[in-house]
Amino acid sequence: MSELGKRIKKLREERGLSRLQLAKELIEKGFVNYDSVESLNQYLYMIEKGKRNPKDETLKPIADYFGVPLQWLKGEVIYIPIIGETQAGNFGGYIDSNVEEYLPLPSFIVSIPDAEIRTFFMRVEGNSMYPEFKPGDLVHLADPSFYPPENGDDVVVIKGGDATLKKYYAEEDKIRLVPVNDDYEPIELPLEESDDIMIFKVIGFYRKNR
Repeated sequence: MSELGKRIKKLREERGLSRLQLAKELIEKGFVNYDSVESLNQYLYMIEKGKRNPKDETLKPIADYFGVPLQWLKGEVIYIPIIGETQAGNFGGYIDSNVEEYLPLPSFIVSIPDAEIRTFFMRVEGNSMYPEFKPGDLVHLADPSFYPPENGDDVVVIKGGDATLKKYYAEEDKIRLVPVNDDYEPIELPLEESDDIMIFKVIGFYRKNR
């Protein structure tokens, strides 16, 4: 099944629609002009199975029906959520389960499967990681099961709802979180506290021109 087919199937199943029901809705609501519901149903089947590669003008009405961008439907763009702030200082900021907004990225630059649900962005506040990271930067974080942190990696550590951005070093009896900016002190976390924290490796960042 193609990425296009997967996305159409996912969208219709989220709405509880069979292919036949989707075909009927597209015709009855005027999104497409087709000879019959059954013939459109068969065409949708071929798209979902990756046996047809329709042109943009054919896909645009389907994207409009579901209210999604055409580039996303085709798998050319993914939308990564921004879900809070991380302090580049001591623990602070916050992680929020509510999505602030989504950042569109070309799909070819993110190799993690299901990146839209396995990765997210947090906004940087503070200067402890300057000049590597600046306030307002968005750090891209990945599910640790895909990218477990290694010594020297940039990470966001979340503890009790607060977050900090630092360089990560695992030592015999503690985790050491080291700033880039010498004006800030390292943070040390005893290993016995490690069950109470989450550690996300930074796999990239986005900086607006300013």
